[in-house]
Amino acid sequence: MINQDKWINSIPKINNKFDEKIKQLDSNRWVNTISKKTTYGTKNSYGSVKKYSLAAILFVSGLLLVSAVKNETRNLQKAINNLEASIDVAKFNLKQAILDNEVITAPENIFRLAKEYLNTSLVSYKRSQIKQLSDENEKFTKVNKIKKEKINKKKIKNLSDNIKTQVAKRIEIKKTEMRKLQELYYNPSSIPKEIKTQVAVQIEEKKNEIRNIYSAPKDIFTLERVGRWSVIQVVKLFLGMPVIPGR
Repeated sequence: MINQDKWINSIPKINNKFDEKIKQLDSNRWVNTISKKTTYGTKNSYGSVKKYSLAAILFVSGLLLVSAVKNETRNLQKAINNLEASIDVAKFNLKQAILDNEVITAPENIFRLAKEYLNTSLVSYKRSQIKQLSDENEKFTKVNKIKKEKINKKKIKNLSDNIKTQVAKRIEIKKTEMRKLQELYYNPSSIPKEIKTQVAVQIEEKKNEIRNIYSAPKDIFTLERVGRWSVIQVVKLFLGMPVIPGR
């Protein structure tokens, strides 16, 4: 008789636990293998939009730069063309001028132009006419000299009058000072002894000055004094003060 247990035991046993695991499907395992769909709200989509926008900006700026460079090159080419045209015109005018000069300076043309435009009938002056002109010039110079001499004489007279008036004023000033000093001298009670001697010395000095003025009035007006007086008068004019002669 066939032993059934022997043959049953010889059959390989099935792992029931493994079969149970296979029967229970792992959904997470299969879900993880599926590629995730990109949405506009994720970080990857934001990065791609940023890249595309940057590329678009660079492309547009490149187009604008190229167009600007093209416009600048066109303007430069126009300027170069205008300069070349002006150079050609200048060269043409120069050649025409050289030809005109050569034609005009030819001996035949010079002789012909001299006949047409030069007047060979010269009119000569007489000796009396030339002498008359020289006499008129001499008269004119003499008249000018006389006028200058008259003006100088008037200036000298005015200076002498001013000097006389200044000398007279100086004399009057010295006289008044002497009167004051004499009054002080004849009133000894009003001044001390020391001042009395000083007053006497001053009286003698004033007397000597008056004598010098009467004897040589021109010596008073030295270069230094006249220079000081003129400077003072100029300063008065600038300050708007009235100019008084002798002060």
